[in-house]
Amino acid sequence: MSDRLSYVICIGSNTPDRALKIDRAIAALSAVCDIVMKSQVYEAPDESGIGAPYLNCVIEISPLLSHDRFCSELKRIERDFGRDATSKSTGVMPLDLDIIIWNGEIVDRYQYSRDYFLRGFDDLRRLV
Repeated sequence: MSDRLSYVICIGSNTPDRALKIDRAIAALSAVCDIVMKSQVYEAPDESGIGAPYLNCVIEISPLLSHDRFCSELKRIERDFGRDATSKSTGVMPLDLDIIIWNGEIVDRYQYSRDYFLRGFDDLRRLV
C-alpha cells in the first residue's frame, strides 16, 4: 500500500444492476478522492441470509476532502444510489460504502475479519 494518507473502502451492492452500481460508485468516488488501487469485482453471499448475493470491490483511495466531509460524501453517494433506512432490514442494498482502514489503522474490525472484505483486500496486497 502507499505511504500517503489513505482509506481502504469496501464497496458492495446486491441489486439486479449491481455491476453497474459498482462501476458508477467508483466513478462517483473519483470526484472526491484519488483511486490508488482497486481489487477485482467479485461475488460474495449475503451474510444476513435474506438478500441476493453481493458484488464487492475493495479500493484504496487518497482523500481530497477532510475526514468529516469525506464521510458525509460517502453517505450522500449511498443515498443517491437508492440506499435508505430500510435497505438492511429488507436485504436489498443498492450501495454500501464502508471505511475499513483509515490511515493504516483498522477502524471496522468486524468487517475487516469478513471474507467479503478479505478477498478484495488480499487482491489489493497482491497488486503492491
